[in-house]
Amino acid sequence: MNKKVIATIVLTLILSLVIWNTISADLNSNVDIKISNAILKEKEETTITLSYTGTNTKVNTIKGQIEYDNNVFEDIKESDIKLLNGWTQLEYNAETKEFIAIKKNNAKPNEYILQITLKSKDNINNINESTIRIKNISMSNGTENIVETEKSLLMKKEQINNENISNNESTNTTINDQKQNENKQKNNEELNTQEQNSSENNQKSNSQNINNKEPENKSNINATKNISNNQNAKTKFSSSPKKDTSTANGKLPKAGAEEINKYILSAIVIFAIIATILGIKCLKLDKKIITKNTALIITTVVAASAILIPFTSTKAAEEENRGIIKGQLNKDEVIDYEDVRILEKYLINRTTLTEIQIQNADINGDAKIDIVDLSLLINKLEEHNGNIKIEKKSEEKAYRETTSMYAWGDTTLVKGEEAQDIYSTLKELNVTALYQSMHRSKMTKEYLADIIKGYHDQGIEVYRLSGDPSWVYDNSDAKGDIDEIVAYNATVDKDSKLTGINLDVEPHGNKTEWKENKQAVFTQYVKSMTDIYNYAKQYDIQVTICVNDWMPNYEGVDDLFKNAADTYSVMNYVRKRMFNETKIGAEIQLAEKYNKKIESISNVMQSEPNSESYYNDGMEKLLEDQKTLMNKYSYKNLRTSFHHYIPIKAVIDRDKK
Repeated sequence: MNKKVIATIVLTLILSLVIWNTISADLNSNVDIKISNAILKEKEETTITLSYTGTNTKVNTIKGQIEYDNNVFEDIKESDIKLLNGWTQLEYNAETKEFIAIKKNNAKPNEYILQITLKSKDNINNINESTIRIKNISMSNGTENIVETEKSLLMKKEQINNENISNNESTNTTINDQKQNENKQKNNEELNTQEQNSSENNQKSNSQNINNKEPENKSNINATKNISNNQNAKTKFSSSPKKDTSTANGKLPKAGAEEINKYILSAIVIFAIIATILGIKCLKLDKKIITKNTALIITTVVAASAILIPFTSTKAAEEENRGIIKGQLNKDEVIDYEDVRILEKYLINRTTLTEIQIQNADINGDAKIDIVDLSLLINKLEEHNGNIKIEKKSEEKAYRETTSMYAWGDTTLVKGEEAQDIYSTLKELNVTALYQSMHRSKMTKEYLADIIKGYHDQGIEVYRLSGDPSWVYDNSDAKGDIDEIVAYNATVDKDSKLTGINLDVEPHGNKTEWKENKQAVFTQYVKSMTDIYNYAKQYDIQVTICVNDWMPNYEGVDDLFKNAADTYSVMNYVRKRMFNETKIGAEIQLAEKYNKKIESISNVMQSEPNSESYYNDGMEKLLEDQKTLMNKYSYKNLRTSFHHYIPIKAVIDRDKK
């Protein structure tokens, strides 16, 4: 083979190695942990500090799992984890002990990330040692899922033993209790000061940060001095990073598609330039030197460029045509850090995603959802100042395609395997809001929390369904129901909270008063519902009220739609006037006037006359008429609803036979 052809190939290989080394070097990263007090004592607090010690990669996400002995330490709550140095949006799964956090402006070398406080239990005198681990640690800067080695610390009774289990290196030392507590206090004060200073510096300039290197940290120096004076001991920690190579098929994890394309395109351009220069030189030296091999190299480079670029753009176009909006995980009109929070919850198994959400969460298009997608979403948002607006058209359509379901009784107050059939039925009808009756005796964390979380995991919000005609004149019970919601929500995590209340208060139920003066009763009804709504809004409780389709006939209906609820659920039960423009049509206009949400409820109860129920005609006819209604009225905040779960389920099962 000609020497110049060989030279071309050699230079190409060298350049490839340089590019690969640059990429690889950019992904090096590691973490470290420190403990404030390694002596195991009853009812003592211990803080574990996780720090980022990498120097090359500016990661913006971290995920891990805490492991400790529940016989020794009390359960860690989300409030026991404190983020430092601008790290934010902590999400914690109390069941699996997984945590995840992000940093909008990327981590800086040698900075603290978070601090975990553990409290030992009573009656642990018979336990001589206990190991605390932070495992399954992974980080990303949007190019690769970087997996770290497990970090472990050993606590021993009446002695310090900060042991790195992976390296089998340990030292034991005895320390004066009083001095140890002083050092612990100093260490916590130093971390708090560091966090405060970091926050102030971030406000002044993005270029300023606190690089809290361990040797320069005063509390760490003091602690080291104390240990040295007593036993001349030294605590060792491991900080060697490990990339993720433990995939199911043993292959390296895929990097972000966009980043890979950038590297490939850059390499192709460079290869083409080198090949062209050398080719020209070959021509000048000897016109016969251009060989088939040289031509093959040039042809391959050009062909790769021609294939890769159209492929990337075509894929993006196909996704747009399918309605996929990368990063859009909730139903508002922007991609923002609330979408990031949903993805965080998914990554630590606190929620599930629908099929469309999964497609939208796969930011790099590699057919898997991991921390790389989270990192890319953060990068995407930071490029657009924290939010990306979405065309309203797609979101309006999304709301109109959802439905709600009424549920009286305890049939739907179930969880686990018992609830799977209910989940399936609600998913089939595209239900995203459940109006569930619940007695006050069931308004407890022990009874309700897992049930509500189960529905939330299916993308369904839950409202308490209650009401009585007497509330027109005395609404104290309605406010009491709201108080119970507030009290319950205060005891549970976000995933188990009730969204709001649905008030089924029908003014004509006050039969004597209604017979005497309908307008007077309706006026009092508007006043009472407005009062309840204002009370609920103090606690950020969403309010839906049931209204009749004949209410536009009464004076004050305008004030009702303006001031009494967030959503108006119309009992549109009389089928012959289901599309009536002076009834449901007038109420849709009022909802649109005041930018309120509105629902049209369809009924299948067997006890109702056939003219007011779909029991005999079945679900096919019901869904057909609902579609006709939606086509007739195009208001963006209109959707349909079902009354109620038990007869709906019975009709569905009957129709399938």
